[in-house]
Amino acid sequence: MDSERPQSVMKYPRHKLIKIAVLLVFLVGVGYVGWRGYASMRAAAIIDEHFDLVGGYFPGYNVAEKVDGRYIVHQQYRSEQGTSFTVIRYPSEFIVSWIDMEWALKLTGGKIEALSVVSDQELGWVKAAFDLQGLTRLESYSDEFTGAELAGLPSRDIVHLQLSNTGLTDAGLEWIGDCEQLQFLDLEATSITDTGLSHLEDLQQLEHLRLSKTDIGDEGVHRLLPLTTDGALRYLYLDQTEVTDGAIDTLRKMQGLEELGLAETEVTDAAVDQLIQMKSLKFLRLRDTRVSETGMDRLRNALPDCRIW
Repeated sequence: MDSERPQSVMKYPRHKLIKIAVLLVFLVGVGYVGWRGYASMRAAAIIDEHFDLVGGYFPGYNVAEKVDGRYIVHQQYRSEQGTSFTVIRYPSEFIVSWIDMEWALKLTGGKIEALSVVSDQELGWVKAAFDLQGLTRLESYSDEFTGAELAGLPSRDIVHLQLSNTGLTDAGLEWIGDCEQLQFLDLEATSITDTGLSHLEDLQQLEHLRLSKTDIGDEGVHRLLPLTTDGALRYLYLDQTEVTDGAIDTLRKMQGLEELGLAETEVTDAAVDQLIQMKSLKFLRLRDTRVSETGMDRLRNALPDCRIW
């Protein structure tokens, strides 16, 4: 039978097939790297009315739709969805694209309203290249960001700081304390201490404060009292901190609080009598504390409009 097989369908040599396969894999790889590089450069674009970017993808962001001349941006790392804001992202490996962005800003009269950075170095580059007056939002999720470049960054219009899981220390809190319009501050899983919280005492517009997974203890909670007696603080999260029953009397005085997180702390039944007095609470998290089921039942009966777990 083999002798009757036409010459045109003879088997291709195995070693040549392997070479072709390797070449194809290489070409696909080069194409993918090139596409990723282009995507990274595109990530340095400004999302606003001057660019048609609906359906585009940016690191951490999906541009979903355009409403009233602004783009609705869905960010992967946020619980809120559909927030409308302007974003600019700078991959450090494509600094040359910043020239185009600076030109675009000058041409359109646009402003950088929100900024997401990976490291102190990256923030330093952005500060040097652009006028950041009008910046309202700053985000980082990397331990390469310590806050070392915050000094000199315009703080007047900042309303939202998302700095969880960064290397931020007390030194960075000094600049944050100058953000008089700040409403949202997430410092979860950072290296801040009780002492550093003294820088936040004058943030009278602050409504939402996340301090979970830090070394904050009773002394730090006491330093936060001015945020409710003279300020607007409504949401305070202290889960997985060093807080004990010693902080509860201070928390009791924070009569404006609506949500309080104390999960995985050393709070015990001794705190129940004071927690019961916090009539403004709508949400109280005491999971994995030393509060007994009896104590939890007392709280639920005394605060029927508060979700307690």
